[in-house]
Amino acid sequence: MEALENIDKIGTPEFIAHQTNEHGELKQGESRARRNQMFPNLISTPDKDTTTLYHLYRKHHNSDTNFLGIRGFLQDGKTRGEYQWITYRTACERANNIGSALVHLGAKKGDRVGIFSINRPEWVLSDMGCMNHALVPVALYATLGPHAIEYVINHAEIETILCEGKNIDKVLQMSNVNQIKVIVSYDVPTEAILNKIKETQIKIYTLTQFEQLGASNPQAHTVPEPDDLCTLLYTSGSTGNPKGVMLTHINMISEVAGAHYSPAGVTSQDVHMSYLPLAHSFERAVVSLMCYAGAQIGFFSGVIPELFNDIQVLKPTFLCGAPRVWQRLHDKLWLTINSDSWFKKFLFSWGLSSKQAAMKSGSSTPIWDKILFSKTRDRLGGRVKFILSGSAPLDPRLAEFLRACFCCPVVQGYGLTENVGGACVGYPIDNQVGHVGPPLACCELKLVDVPEMNYFSTDKPNPRGEVCIRGYNVFKGYYKDPIKTAEDLKEDGWFHTGDVGRWNDNGSLSIIDRKKNIFKLSQGEYVAAEYLESVYVRSPLVAQVFVYGDSLNSFLVGVIVPDFEVLEKVFPSKYPHINVKNQKELVQSTELYKEIMDSLEVCAREATLLGFEKLKHIYVESEPFSEENNLLTPSFKPKRPQLKERYQEVIFKLYEDYKRDHPDV
Repeated sequence: MEALENIDKIGTPEFIAHQTNEHGELKQGESRARRNQMFPNLISTPDKDTTTLYHLYRKHHNSDTNFLGIRGFLQDGKTRGEYQWITYRTACERANNIGSALVHLGAKKGDRVGIFSINRPEWVLSDMGCMNHALVPVALYATLGPHAIEYVINHAEIETILCEGKNIDKVLQMSNVNQIKVIVSYDVPTEAILNKIKETQIKIYTLTQFEQLGASNPQAHTVPEPDDLCTLLYTSGSTGNPKGVMLTHINMISEVAGAHYSPAGVTSQDVHMSYLPLAHSFERAVVSLMCYAGAQIGFFSGVIPELFNDIQVLKPTFLCGAPRVWQRLHDKLWLTINSDSWFKKFLFSWGLSSKQAAMKSGSSTPIWDKILFSKTRDRLGGRVKFILSGSAPLDPRLAEFLRACFCCPVVQGYGLTENVGGACVGYPIDNQVGHVGPPLACCELKLVDVPEMNYFSTDKPNPRGEVCIRGYNVFKGYYKDPIKTAEDLKEDGWFHTGDVGRWNDNGSLSIIDRKKNIFKLSQGEYVAAEYLESVYVRSPLVAQVFVYGDSLNSFLVGVIVPDFEVLEKVFPSKYPHINVKNQKELVQSTELYKEIMDSLEVCAREATLLGFEKLKHIYVESEPFSEENNLLTPSFKPKRPQLKERYQEVIFKLYEDYKRDHPDV
């Protein structure tokens, strides 16, 4: 393919020192576009024969190597055992039957088909079945409430849903439930569900019955075109109704090409742990990349607290996650260390500081790795080649901690649903932290001035501005929403992300701010809420943070969800009179308030925050922010309008109490 002659140069020091080149004309108010240095001509496909997701899924259809795996239950029916696998050949045969059944029941090219489940092999099989007949799968988040489910089903005009058994009841709560014609259950439905369905006009099948129906009524494949709509992914959205992002086959395939020829280096020997929602574009892209390479995909058991147990059994070769996941891993590790003997704590701290110093100088620490960090590495299965963090900026100190403890590179990626989850990814061979690498081979980026925030493409020495993306992986628009499409996707093909970036000296990009989550205090100071939350969550006592401010007040307040697991370890010895098991009582204690405020002050001081960026008063909450209570998106981002609405009275009281006690503010 074009632009691949110099692919071997990616591992050289010269490439790491100069990762992007400028292209195109220079316009006032924006930087020139930048592309990955190795790919001056953007690439759209990983090879000449793989032009759609249909072709990608069938690339290894005759292979008897393992493809999709999940842990089965042991004889007690409760304990999970080893991973059980199906091969590429079996997966394609089952997908043939699923697709044939869909067509037999009336589905035709372009029809939308709902997939409503957590990650499991059946999710991928359903997606593959849709691809065989140019159908358009629409992912429904497993934790969506009835209102959001009904909105997406109506908006996408879905008549058939393939889902796990426990989600059927959520579908049946729709006011116009008879819009649904067919439900295919991955699990055996309960008697109660079957009785409810009898009151509707819906046909229900188990997946086994559905595959048998397809096997009895085989249908010829309808091969999609590269520009055909491949999938509708509804953004989780922190405001209003979700938007349906239209991704074509070329969007999906070019993302795979970009990752395949850029940093990932995935081969048929790799193993991926799938737990990030498949309803999110990033996980869809990773699964597609693994499938292209003929690699293995193991699914988590469905319960996040069991994730690291699943990881130890699966032994993945790389791990993807959001900063929240890595922060929890960091906190759990330190909790284990701090509960150990003073000597082991001393030894670990000594080894960690020694290794981090060595990494900065470019040297290694084989002795520390053998006596200390081989054990921490085994917590992730023992063969992780690199850790990839996305969704939000990763604290550089956390990145250095992960690199040291788990003996592997830690890289960041950046992207949105609108560009299939990945626009930039750092290279494992790049030892620098705090950036998201160069653009993938399939797209280019530029920065546009944000004058109201004092970010300019002419800033010296490093240009700054709103990140804009153009390329083969950029979506074709929002479904049934031309106004929003025109707002975000310009006629010249540039997608305006709303994120603020900075070009670094080596050509990599750093995400430094967000246009939409900036607010002004009463004395004119601008506050970046997401950045402050990323600072305050560094406190070992804190699990989640919501920072609030407005133009009527001169200071910030916040809502804090403590890390109760940490508190149960550290509080009893210091405050034996407090019952740490009673969380609702604990969060009301003045002792916990003071401990958290002191720890937040330490975080603020270490991050050199300005006075107006410090939290003056907080409310300590016992209930975590989650998807279930509609305070988090499925990618773990806070839903700010919903948080504001939920804590409106609390916020009012925080301001009122602080002003009463500090009349000079």
